[in-house]
Amino acid sequence: CFPVTIGASVNLRTELKRTINKIWKWGLEEKKISGGQESPAKNVEVLCEGDRINEANKEKEILNYFEIVKFLTKASEIEHPWQPVWFTDLHIGGRSGELEGLRKDDIELVPVKMARELDKLSDGDRRKSYGIIHINRSWQQKQKKYGLPKNGETRQVTINSELNWY
Repeated sequence: CFPVTIGASVNLRTELKRTINKIWKWGLEEKKISGGQESPAKNVEVLCEGDRINEANKEKEILNYFEIVKFLTKASEIEHPWQPVWFTDLHIGGRSGELEGLRKDDIELVPVKMARELDKLSDGDRRKSYGIIHINRSWQQKQKKYGLPKNGETRQVTINSELNWY
């Protein structure tokens, strides 16, 4: 536990640890810090003796594979208007703002004839790419405008067979 942070919330201590680790990493990359490669806060415990863990402080659980399949199946059965969005997000791993920022021009699919040939390749074959989705903008709710994705960098996501044929 950070001794100087006793009395601070677990969230504040966690954020402080993250910040120290980020600054340490930046210092190493910029050659401002020499010596050990690990941040001095890396192994510091953020929970102190006597802390009560509030449900709000716990990591949010994500759905497992079977729950996702069940969720998407049910959404498809009831013809939920967001089912295509959820299905696409499952395959590209985009944030909600990045999905909002996608445009038709950002998607490059291979021709159907080529996709059928790709289907004949074994799973895991590096040539098995059905196209690319360019994630280069994101809706920024606070500013009410489109900007770069959260990390400030654009990226390309490979389209797999299931998403392609969907």
